[in-house]
Amino acid sequence: MVAKRPEDRQQSMSAVIAELQSLATEPVVATAKPAAEKKPDDLSAFFDKLARKPSGTIADTPPTHEVAATITLAPAERPLKVDRSLRDRNASSHGVTRLLSHPRVLVAGALAALVLLATIIIIIRNKEGKEVARLEVPDGSQIEITQDQSRMGTPARPSIGDNSKTTSATDADGTGKSAHPTTDPDRAAAEWVLAQKTASFVLARVQITGQPGPAKVIQRGQPLPDQPFQVVEFSLVGTDITDHDLARFLPRLNSLIRLDISDGKSVTDASVATLREIRSLIFVDVSGTSLTPPACLELIRTLPLEYLSLSGRKLTPELLDLVCATPRVKQVGLRASTTKLQLGIVTDEQLKSLFRAKQLMSLQFIDVTADMATWRELPDSLPNLTQLHVQGKHFTDAHLTEFVRLAKLDYLGLIRTAITDAGLPALYNSRALRRLDLTGTAVTAEGVAALHERLPLCQITWDGGILEPEPK
Repeated sequence: MVAKRPEDRQQSMSAVIAELQSLATEPVVATAKPAAEKKPDDLSAFFDKLARKPSGTIADTPPTHEVAATITLAPAERPLKVDRSLRDRNASSHGVTRLLSHPRVLVAGALAALVLLATIIIIIRNKEGKEVARLEVPDGSQIEITQDQSRMGTPARPSIGDNSKTTSATDADGTGKSAHPTTDPDRAAAEWVLAQKTASFVLARVQITGQPGPAKVIQRGQPLPDQPFQVVEFSLVGTDITDHDLARFLPRLNSLIRLDISDGKSVTDASVATLREIRSLIFVDVSGTSLTPPACLELIRTLPLEYLSLSGRKLTPELLDLVCATPRVKQVGLRASTTKLQLGIVTDEQLKSLFRAKQLMSLQFIDVTADMATWRELPDSLPNLTQLHVQGKHFTDAHLTEFVRLAKLDYLGLIRTAITDAGLPALYNSRALRRLDLTGTAVTAEGVAALHERLPLCQITWDGGILEPEPK
């Protein structure tokens, strides 16, 4: 009679009488229970208690998981409807009347009456008293459960970006210990970046909160600061990170300015939605990724980019036109194919088209080949250029004679080029030059010393070390 689902209950009074008669014919056998077992409660006393005390507090039994709960029972407002014909039929049957005195029948009847008289609504509230969940059990009373925060432990905080775990992110040295909550998105992202084992180059630049001055550079294997910080730069070069990884860690980085994910072949156009959320980004290197030219166009249109590094196959006439028409884009980097990386070539026509962007102040060319006639157009086309970085063995001493015509050039990078001591005299009159990088070239200590004597205010970096500028 008290089954939860209607189809599981007796469908007629004949079925009810038959069920009750089967109970009447069953002998009642008293069995002794072990002394350790708790004796059954007096059911009638329990119901009497409920009748005398419609509202009460359950506090005798410690709650599960150390949650103190206050439960209020409200009696049903609807009166119980009695079927008079059913009562008359039961009264006319002496056998059924006798059955109603059976203890097991009394228990079943009492439970049935309780279910029919009560609707139970379970309300779960947080510590501020706000209702967070409500469950209803058919018909009648209300049970309200509120948490006693003083008896609860501190809940575990889930790891950022991973809803399936409640463990914290490990620190950079892999010990698994972290004194910082993983709700800090900058720390969680920095730990993830520095843990990338497959990357050819990994770097995180962080600004410690409340401390002015230059940001702190952290490389793989170095510990992160104990103080709170904001990430301002990430470099993940040549790693197997995916669109999902970027979506997991980057969107909440509100201070990220520079992002280098070059040669990340698993990064596709799906990452554009993630990158667009980082409104602080002004420097992005996506050369060597699987982003398509339309995706690169979207980045330029939607982010406040000032620097964009691309590979040859991403250069389309539409993209070059957009760069030329976007005054805030002042730095462009181009990479071309090598024997190891198939990035697409950069043609002379594309370079000449790029030279139309008069707002450019910085250019980077890696493994880009072009006729000398094209390089001769560079100083005349971009007279305001202040930084030039070239890389590749096809850059020779002859190129220096063209580069030095950039009168405002204060940085010149000639890394892993074919420059020798014979080409250095072309730089003797570059009075605006303040930084020169000759790493990976064939220059000698004698050639570098002679150049530094002519350019005493220039910092010169080469394989033998760094020559600092002389004080004024």
